[in-house]
This record gives sequence, structure tokens and C-alpha cells, in this order.
Amino acid sequence: MRILEQFLGWLKRRSKISLVSGVSLAVLLAGLIGFLSPVGMSHMPFYLVPILAATWSISRRAGVLFAIITTTVWSTVELMQHLPKEPNLITCWNAMGRLGVSLVVVYLLSAIKTVNEGLERSIDKRTAELAAEIAERQRVEGLLRGNEEIFRQLTATIRKVFWMRSPDRSQLIYVSPAYETIWGRTCDSIYASPKSWLEAIHPEDRDGVLKAT
Repeated sequence: MRILEQFLGWLKRRSKISLVSGVSLAVLLAGLIGFLSPVGMSHMPFYLVPILAATWSISRRAGVLFAIITTTVWSTVELMQHLPKEPNLITCWNAMGRLGVSLVVVYLLSAIKTVNEGLERSIDKRTAELAAEIAERQRVEGLLRGNEEIFRQLTATIRKVFWMRSPDRSQLIYVSPAYETIWGRTCDSIYASPKSWLEAIHPEDRDGVLKAT
């Protein structure tokens, strides 16, 4: 599967002139193989390869054109071989059948190619959107880190104690470094026990301080 994907990717990078030349050469090679092979031997795989290559790598119109060319070459090779007891009418009938099958293959492969290209466009679009989202997130995170650094520098120079708590007042989110100087306790201690700062308040003043905070 990976080899097929690499081959298809290689085809996409070729110019149309080189693709048309390569497919034309493949048709002639298939005709040569058919002419040199034993009479009555089936060569459909050799003739389908150029049709498939033209449809997938060039366009549906190119696939239709090479289906006609390939069918013509195939029928010409059979006529040159002079198959015994086979009138020209049967050869024409076989040619029409082969052309019909080839055209069906062309349109089916073209439909698959259209779906595949649509999926690739969707993937590319989503990839671009994700890249933009990641870039925006990185930009916002950079701004947040910058604001956080400014906040830390600001709070480190303020000599007063202030803190931030969660909306339900159950968790201490931040306390300024001045707490250690004024309270004589570490910041880690108040993070571990948010109400430990009350121990430094006179028992008679604790109720008033709690109401004030």
C-alpha cells in the first residue's frame, strides 16, 4: 500500500507531457507484447494499465482518449495476427465490448479520484485550521506567561500582604511574598492550611478579622 502511495505521489509530480509520453509508450508496449504472444492469449491487464494511469494521473478525458486508442491498438494487433476462423464482425464486436468495459473503468476510477481529492482537500483544510489554532494557543500562552511574569515581579516588590482565594473561599490561590516577612511564617504553610494565619491574630480580635475578610 505504501509503495502504491509513493508511486501515485511520484506520478503527481510529473508534467503532463511526460505522463502522456509514458502512457503512450505503455500502450505501444502492450501492443507489442500482444503481437509477440501466442494467438488467443488474453492481454487485458497490459491494456488496462495505460488507461488507469491516464485517468488517475492526467484526467478523465485523457482516460477516455486512451481507452479508445488502446482498444484500437488491441483490435489492430488481433487483425494483424489473422486469427483463424474469426471474421472481422466478431473482431469489431469484441472491440466494442472492450471499449465499453474500458470506459466503465475510466468513469469509476474518475469518481474514486474525485472523492479522494475531496478528502485530501478536507484534510488539508483541517490541518491548516489546526495549525492556526495551535499558533493562536501558543501566542495566548506566551502572553499569559508574560503577564504572569509581570504579576510576579509586581507582587515581589509590594511590601503589603494580599492573597487570592477561590470563589467559595475554600482554597487559597495566591499569597504575596510579604506574608513571610510580616507574619513570620512560610507561604507554603498557609497554602497547606489556609486559616493558619489566624494563629498570629489575638484571640479577641479573630472574630472581627474574619468578618472583615
